[in-house]
Amino acid sequence: MFTTSWPQIFLHDLIRFIVIVGLVAVVTQLLYRWLAGRRPLQRGRLSTRQFAREIGWTVSTVAIFSVAGWLVHVGPLAAHLQGYAEWGTLGLWYEPLSFVFVLVAHDAYFYWTHRLLHTRWLYRYTHRLHHRSLRPTPATAYAFAPGEALLHATFLPLIHLVLPLHPGVATAFVVVMIARNALAHAGVECFPAGTASGPFRFSTTVTHHDLHHEHGRGNYGFYFTWWDRWMGTERSDYVARFRRNSEHVREEVA
Repeated sequence: MFTTSWPQIFLHDLIRFIVIVGLVAVVTQLLYRWLAGRRPLQRGRLSTRQFAREIGWTVSTVAIFSVAGWLVHVGPLAAHLQGYAEWGTLGLWYEPLSFVFVLVAHDAYFYWTHRLLHTRWLYRYTHRLHHRSLRPTPATAYAFAPGEALLHATFLPLIHLVLPLHPGVATAFVVVMIARNALAHAGVECFPAGTASGPFRFSTTVTHHDLHHEHGRGNYGFYFTWWDRWMGTERSDYVARFRRNSEHVREEVA
């Protein structure tokens, strides 16, 4: 069963990743950098060596994620995980609510596992590979060592153990997760000026994660800033840097 179904899942996941990341790259570079005139967050040229390394590790990460998808939907875990096939089985309100719950749960999972990956041993043997990309690009999003990829991939089977999910909700979550990850590494600030201190203060921005790559510490959150603010791990220069990155125009850096 694995040899016949997993290659199809892997190919599907790889194509989905390429399409989503490609769209994020085009939109952020065309719309925000060239039309809105926002400056790149990091200076210097992107090396072909970094790009080739990221592509290689991305394929490895997609392979590991696709095994998790196979276990959830086709493999031996499928019969033991909570799921259902018909929309509205648990009420029309359940699908959107479960989607929000999964995002909030994933944000908490990512924050604490991310901090765990920054402990000395795990950072040295797993997470340091991701941080080799000092100038992130959307291709950096899945550039993980196998151990880190496995840790991230574990979330999907875990959430299926505790929460009944429609396959459409699980797919929507994966699409948003990939897009948000690629956006975090876009290298140009795409969020509206005021996001870091206005009513949408709870949302992370491109600057938020870019500062994490720049300094290697702080700003561990994925979708939201809640955990960083609660745990005192948000960088003190974040709001000022975001304001500068979101308001600069091309003429100011020409």
